[in-house]
Amino acid sequence: MSADNGRPANCTNPVDAAVLADYWLGALAEGEEETVEEHLLACDACGARLREVIALAGGIRNLAREGSLQMVVSEAF
Repeated sequence: MSADNGRPANCTNPVDAAVLADYWLGALAEGEEETVEEHLLACDACGARLREVIALAGGIRNLAREGSLQMVVSEAF
């Protein structure tokens, strides 16, 4: 459902994946949450992108539960 440039197809003002993740986690300020919700109600492409973010998070969670998730953390982190 994404265009070649990584943006949702047919969306002139796509919601960034990080904002979608914060929306799903309930980490946005009230005004920003309302803006994202209004956009999602009108934009099937960004709604599909939100579902992709949720599926990705679920996959990562499953890998972590299985003990299959490995990551490298920099000293700066």
